[in-house]
Amino acid sequence: FVKDVLGSNPDIFLLVGHMSISDKDNKWDNLHAAIRKPHPKTPIFIFGGRYLETVGWVSASLADDTKPLNLVRRYLDPNKDTLLRHSGVDKESFDTKIGKEFMQSFNELAEERGLDELYGCAPQTYNWNHQKYSKHAKDHVLNFYMNEVFPAVINTKDTTTGQPNPYFLLLNNGFIRGPIYKGEFTKDDKFVNTPYSQRFSYISLPRLISERVLEMIDNFQEKVDDAVTGFDTVHGSDAGQTVYSADGEEMPLTLGRYVRKEIVGKLTTTSPGYVTSGSCMQLGPEDDTTHSSPSLEIQYPPTYVHSRSPTIETLGKYHLVDLVILHRRQDRVQDVVNAAIKMHNEFCEEKWRL
Repeated sequence: FVKDVLGSNPDIFLLVGHMSISDKDNKWDNLHAAIRKPHPKTPIFIFGGRYLETVGWVSASLADDTKPLNLVRRYLDPNKDTLLRHSGVDKESFDTKIGKEFMQSFNELAEERGLDELYGCAPQTYNWNHQKYSKHAKDHVLNFYMNEVFPAVINTKDTTTGQPNPYFLLLNNGFIRGPIYKGEFTKDDKFVNTPYSQRFSYISLPRLISERVLEMIDNFQEKVDDAVTGFDTVHGSDAGQTVYSADGEEMPLTLGRYVRKEIVGKLTTTSPGYVTSGSCMQLGPEDDTTHSSPSLEIQYPPTYVHSRSPTIETLGKYHLVDLVILHRRQDRVQDVVNAAIKMHNEFCEEKWRL
């Protein structure tokens, strides 16, 4: 397939994929190099990303291949109001017949699956990525899950004694995909927030080994496999800020973009959210809607987070505890466990070796 494509002579090459453009390990470079070799002047457009936090729009003049491309691009806020403003039609005629039929079938499916089923009511908003993560932050959704949800719904009792086992809980941040907003929490919200079924595995280890495993993972948040070979780099993130509306109320941000509910009248109207500052500023403003928070940065939580049961602090170093992990991360964590045990055995007295 690739050979057939490279052997053609198109006006442009358009690449679209589920890979970020800005990642350090940029696999797009391989495709770009393969195309450039037989096609040194053909324009290449690459669209890559992972979340629908924005809608990208770009235009280019292809009239003269001897001059640089005349490019214009914009990032559109991903909502109906934005598209309505650009369509040039009024609100009553914006929805098409096909669109209405699709929404009807979608709503029927939602009713059939019971997506409006009410699970409960969140007493407050639990943020995910619009302020720097702290293990002490009670309003962070990861801490809410680890410290309140997990102990309430997962049985950690010993099957013989019936007493709760002391445990460390280690989670990958991908198991929760966004914030929980104050108010009703439905089955639909559950699928949006935690789209995967959660299965847990555990291994009984001495307390000091479990703590060493967590220490190694903390020092290699970006790539846990590096923890097996040594301590070289500590990855961190910069602090951002919370966005507030004119009346001082905190505005929830979903993946860094505020999903607007009112129609934006003109481009000069500001909307809470970060201001895009990309590598193509020479092409003009990149945000279609002017955002009001130029210093806002998305604050993704650490790749791995962990908590412990209250009784851990009363135990000795060699007391057995449960290290609880997501089942789908079992193999990766097992490598770190093996490395921690090996390190322990190399540096401790023989009687304490495992």
